Amino acid sequence: MMLIVFLILLIPTNIKAATVNTYLVCPTSANKGDTISCKINVTSDVTINGVAAKYNLGTNFTYVSFTPNTSSGFSSNYTSASGFSVGNNTGKNGTFTIGILKVKVNNPGSLSITNFDLSDTNFNAYTATNKTATIRLNSTNNDLGSLTTNQG
Repeated sequence: MMLIVFLILLIPTNIKAATVNTYLVCPTSANKGDTISCKINVTSDVTINGVAAKYNLGTNFTYVSFTPNTSSGFSSNYTSASGFSVGNNTGKNGTFTIGILKVKVNNPGSLSITNFDLSDTNFNAYTATNKTATIRLNSTNNDLGSLTTNQG
């Protein structure tokens, strides 16, 4: 009996799992040929000091640039048309922007950020789900030919 009580006292009662979420925030519409900016955000209750991910732009979008958010303390380790890797020596928690992805809109469609790999200041690894944004083209039809009125 004493052994059971002792074992119960050894079991931690306040276990908290880390929460790390990512977000892709893009405009919902644009004109064909426009360059749009998409924010890549993180919400975390652990101190994140590294993030890497890949882009899936398909043929509807053309990579322009990725710029780390230096105001959040992140600098670029690697950036290309296929993905990015950023780091922060002191780390960051809460809700913050990792960086800005700029793409040229060729056609309406979806773009996604995949294969998120995040790490905290203790070198623990975290993954996040893929994020997708759908961009539609603004209408260029300014023809009022289908407008009718009723006389009353």
